[in-house]
Amino acid sequence: MKKMKSCLLFICMFAIGLQTSMAQDDEDRTYHLNLKVDIPLTVVGLGATYFGFERINAKGESDHDELRQLDKNDINAFDRSAAGNNDEKAERLSDAFFYGAFPFGVVLLADGHVRSELGTIGLMYLEALSISSAIYATTNGYVDRYRPLTYQDNADASLEELEELDYGGNRNSFIGGHPMITATTTFFVAKVYSDLHPESNFKYALWGFAGLSTATNAFLRYQAGKHFPSDLIVGVAVGTLSGILVPQFHKKKRSEGGFSMSPMIGQYQGIAMNYTF
Repeated sequence: MKKMKSCLLFICMFAIGLQTSMAQDDEDRTYHLNLKVDIPLTVVGLGATYFGFERINAKGESDHDELRQLDKNDINAFDRSAAGNNDEKAERLSDAFFYGAFPFGVVLLADGHVRSELGTIGLMYLEALSISSAIYATTNGYVDRYRPLTYQDNADASLEELEELDYGGNRNSFIGGHPMITATTTFFVAKVYSDLHPESNFKYALWGFAGLSTATNAFLRYQAGKHFPSDLIVGVAVGTLSGILVPQFHKKKRSEGGFSMSPMIGQYQGIAMNYTF
């Protein structure tokens, strides 16, 4: 889990560099913050991530007798196809996607609208990452599920072969963290750009990239024997929702249309009804 801790350190360093004191929102801003909510939520998310990883790292080695008894026929039919997968090349490629996902939000700096709201969007980005990371670390810290790669023919495995599988991290199958982080950052970028430039056709390329990169990372983790399909589906769902909903909840509310009523006092008395399109 050292690589996960290094990514958490990156997030904390990113937080230090944010502009946390921002000018009052004006009419041109797309997003707004409620610092009394956003900062505590982000801090809690980072704290939960840290303690979750501490619990993950505390997992001891797996019992060898338990490893010998692992049987892919005990796995539900939906996940069974992943049992025994162990592609090291796919694992290395998935790591590249994972590490590249964290700083992906930097691409938004090329946009002038983003730079004008850098503090707000930067904190939103950190908040989305902290939420996803906290869910991942907390879940994996408390849930033990053997990774697909451990479901080999272990009945007659030697002591050396079992020692390669008894690593505590091989019980961190649920949920899929790599595609979760990829989904969080790429969908965040697509959502923010779409909010700032709703008329631009380039937004479709960003949405397509988000979906393709997330799906690719999920497939690589499947091939690597790191996660079952259900682990990946949950991870992708959490990451996608975090990346999209955090910007959505921070969008400034524009004047809403619909009916409005107000009392009339003067020459005529009664109630005035208006409809705004």
